[in-house]
Amino acid sequence: MRAIKVFLAAGLILFIACYASAEQESEFEGKYQVGSTSCTVKPIKMAFEVRWARGTGFMVFFFERETEDGKYIFVSEGKDVLQDRFEFDDHQFISGRFVRSDGKVFKVKKIAAENRMMPCRNPAPFKGK
Repeated sequence: MRAIKVFLAAGLILFIACYASAEQESEFEGKYQVGSTSCTVKPIKMAFEVRWARGTGFMVFFFERETEDGKYIFVSEGKDVLQDRFEFDDHQFISGRFVRSDGKVFKVKKIAAENRMMPCRNPAPFKGK
């Protein structure tokens, strides 16, 4: 009976660790390809700082809403002006579109981090001395 409890506890810990890791990757953060340029997104307090590759300074975006079809919308700061917006396909924030204030639309795709830890492809131990 004790072995079963230990097994279940270990499984629960593994599940929580994997779930927390998956949730951490589902953030509007990192580097994104937006049309022919790119931007870097960093969370700041209750907003997101967006720095464009071809630009100076930064823009601030706020989460606006989740649509009925599951899209996540982030809009640029400023109520008296037309706003830019990111529209992501789902809560993973991997792909979607960017709608500029003038109405022009660009595809958005998250660029994978180069230093991201990847699982071992071959779990078999190495043979050698």
